[in-house]
Amino acid sequence: MSAASSRYPRDHTGSVVLDLPECRRYLRCAQLGRVGFIRAGAIEILPVNYVVADPGVAFKTGHGSKLGAAMDCAPITFEVDGTGLPSTGVAAWSVVVKGVAGLVTDDELLERLGREESLPLVPSAARSGRWVMIRPDEISGRAITVDPVARGDD
Repeated sequence: MSAASSRYPRDHTGSVVLDLPECRRYLRCAQLGRVGFIRAGAIEILPVNYVVADPGVAFKTGHGSKLGAAMDCAPITFEVDGTGLPSTGVAAWSVVVKGVAGLVTDDELLERLGREESLPLVPSAARSGRWVMIRPDEISGRAITVDPVARGDD
């Protein structure tokens, strides 16, 4: 993507608004994201290793607040971000997935998730955890672009 391209709309801050295919592409660019949910009336934001799997994003977790949120089919938000390459015109990007969490119980999906799982950066749930799927209601993303004129790259 040349995010500086005029085909992408910009928001009020000048950030590029990513379309759904671009959001999905960026979701596949990282392994570590964050989930946010309400626990005991307060917002929790915790790191998770994740896998992009239709229809949404899946992560493995052990016993605790993330698993509790999934068992309650609670609203949950997932966020991942990263930095781009200057040659693409993207300095940084962020994708947010909003939806409902639920335990993965389908054997075929569990097998597929196990094959796609990478080495965990958050190792606590790697061996004994349960898979949680975020079924998205909304996926949105933004990219911060580098203006070559402002950098002096003519």
